[in-house]
Amino acid sequence: MALHPNAGSENSLVWRAMDASDGDPQPEQLAVRFKVAGTTQRFKMIFEECQAELRKLADDTKGTEQGHEVSSTTEESSKSPAEGQDAGDADADKKK
Repeated sequence: MALHPNAGSENSLVWRAMDASDGDPQPEQLAVRFKVAGTTQRFKMIFEECQAELRKLADDTKGTEQGHEVSSTTEESSKSPAEGQDAGDADADKKK
């Protein structure tokens, strides 16, 4: 998905996406308009940074599926609750 300037306005961007808000997904052209042109450019920059991060995460996931282990589990999050204690009680104990 790519953001493009809207013809005739430096404060708006358009993109094409599948829209399922009315039931079945259909291709639509969507738009966003900002009061200030600087906000428009900042939004586009951050949007593109997020897309790059998502691509990187997708590539990391592909590596994991191909047998390359990628782990971000911390020791604390991998501990299970003590016997006879549910997860909610274990979380309460961590806060003490």
